[in-house]
Amino acid sequence: RNTTNTCKGFAEMSYADVWDGFQLVSTEVNRKERFLKDVASYFKERSKIEDSYAKALKKLSQVTLGGKNETGNIALTIATLKEDAEKSASTHAEIARRLASESSDEIVKFLAAGKKAKDKTVSEAMKLDKQLVNDKISESRAKDKYYKTAQEGKGNDKMAKKVKSADDTYSKAVTTLIETQTKHYQYMPNHLAELQKYQESVEDKLRDGLDSYLSVLEKGPAELTDSFLSVRSSSSMIDPRKDIEELILTMRTASKPRPPLSAYVPFENRGSYMPPEEPSSPTSPGSSYGGLGGSINSNNSISISRGTTSPTISPTNSRFDASKRVSRLGAIFAQPDQSHENNEYDPNYVGEVNWKCEALYDWTADPAEGELSLSKGESLVVEYRHDGGWLCGTNAKGEKGNFPENYVSFN
Repeated sequence: RNTTNTCKGFAEMSYADVWDGFQLVSTEVNRKERFLKDVASYFKERSKIEDSYAKALKKLSQVTLGGKNETGNIALTIATLKEDAEKSASTHAEIARRLASESSDEIVKFLAAGKKAKDKTVSEAMKLDKQLVNDKISESRAKDKYYKTAQEGKGNDKMAKKVKSADDTYSKAVTTLIETQTKHYQYMPNHLAELQKYQESVEDKLRDGLDSYLSVLEKGPAELTDSFLSVRSSSSMIDPRKDIEELILTMRTASKPRPPLSAYVPFENRGSYMPPEEPSSPTSPGSSYGGLGGSINSNNSISISRGTTSPTISPTNSRFDASKRVSRLGAIFAQPDQSHENNEYDPNYVGEVNWKCEALYDWTADPAEGELSLSKGESLVVEYRHDGGWLCGTNAKGEKGNFPENYVSFN
């Protein structure tokens, strides 16, 4: 309806006004087409940038951050950062897709379809105008020739036929021109109206493209803001003091048990106290022990008895197990039950001896148990051998006590 009304308005215009209007509108349409095409290219480039940014963010979300073994709020923050990058990547990828499909591609399709119809309208108008111009020239030439011939044949009967021919040619040219003018006034308003309508649609598409562009970008920041708020919330939860306290608590409650609490041990029960095991030494197997046992009575006298237990004596366990302990105090005071005149080492002999040996390892004694400390390489004189791998001897300083047999060498 609008096009029909426009045509009626154009039909009331003169030929020159209609054609001049058509040229102006055609020029303006071409300018707006170029501008709309540039805008589509801009949207396309923006889409490429968004897509490239989305890929970079996606790659960033897959990076392994330091502190991968972190726990608590630190781990939550790391996870939130990676989630933020992944969400941002997804958002920008969606922006890129919509910018391409809803803005750039739509404009390109519109221009492709609209330009084809516009070019047809312009072509028909140009053809009609060209015909009108040519017919006008023909009419003008025929008119000039007729007037000239008529002037020359005035009063000359011999030229009457020639004048008549020129007159007919002029008359036909006028008829042709009138037909072309009629066609022009009939179709040119339609062409002008169609061109103007296309111009309006170009501007509408430009406005729609910009609206779509803004709509796409409006959604993106909202999602990015949610992601930003998640990171800020996670950051605010980091509490260094609390994290350190939790770390200490974790170490404290690990599988390693706490040391036992101290307990008071009366003097008469001191034999039941077992020191912790010494650090392991590199060599030497243990041997069974079934040596002498002793205890201090309430009247401070010493009772000696032959032991029946068999603890393992070695550099890794120089003390007795709590369940197999035997006091070795009595070994110093024990009377020999056998005599031995041979001064050479005999591993099967038990009793008083006179052997020389050398310490293979350092060994820390418990004086309360009547033991003698050893220093690697020092020389000792063995005076008594028990039947469980313990020796009683004296060092170069004259100090006397018991020590493990497998800590010394008789070679």
